Amino acid sequence: MLVQGKVAQEKLYNILESQIDLYGNKSLVIENDDIFINFDLVSYDYDSNSKILKDISINICGNNIALSGTNGVGKSTIGKLIARLYIPDSGSIEINGQNLIDISEESVSKNIIYVDGRESLFSSSVSDNIKLGRNIKDEDIYDTLSKLKANSIFQNLDFENISDKQLSLGQMQIIKVLRATLSAKKIYIFDEITNGLDECVKQNVVDYLFGLKGMKIFITHDKEVISKCEKEYTVKDMKIVRRR
Repeated sequence: MLVQGKVAQEKLYNILESQIDLYGNKSLVIENDDIFINFDLVSYDYDSNSKILKDISINICGNNIALSGTNGVGKSTIGKLIARLYIPDSGSIEINGQNLIDISEESVSKNIIYVDGRESLFSSSVSDNIKLGRNIKDEDIYDTLSKLKANSIFQNLDFENISDKQLSLGQMQIIKVLRATLSAKKIYIFDEITNGLDECVKQNVVDYLFGLKGMKIFITHDKEVISKCEKEYTVKDMKIVRRR
């Protein structure tokens, strides 16, 4: 993991030093919920000796999509490429016919979000972790908690003062869901978001996420989530293959 981080850092430095205007200034135009993502000969590696994705060409479409595969095959990398947290070493990714590299940073962040279920929260209050500096009303948070049927999980907690270190894994996952969905997106990428949730809460969270408008991509090993999705793609041998 440290090696991957170091290589990613070196890539970032190279980009910054090149003084190239990496992204365009176009807006991502998605007029309805009919979204399709096209990979055209996309490759990505962490270094010259560890290529993780090679010449991927596939079209991904649908509302609720499962992305499965064993650990370390590149599922999270694909999610981060779609969210443009990573940039392909070669090839291109298009969303509804628009090259992702041509889209402005503002438009990407407005329309696409990647939610990492294994990521730690910020060392701050629950409120800060949910709002992230946005003008979000407390009643909107509690309304979404009601939709998630998760009010009891946060009962008697002071959102303004309690820190992330006082929370369970399940509570942290709910917080990630809240901050990702309080602002509507066109594409949501949920990476192992059901980890740490007990069965009852998990079902409520999954039902809520499946009810969101837009494309939802679930990177998961959870068989129940996979079976609920109308389409499943799996990652194997540096490729994406549609299973159903």
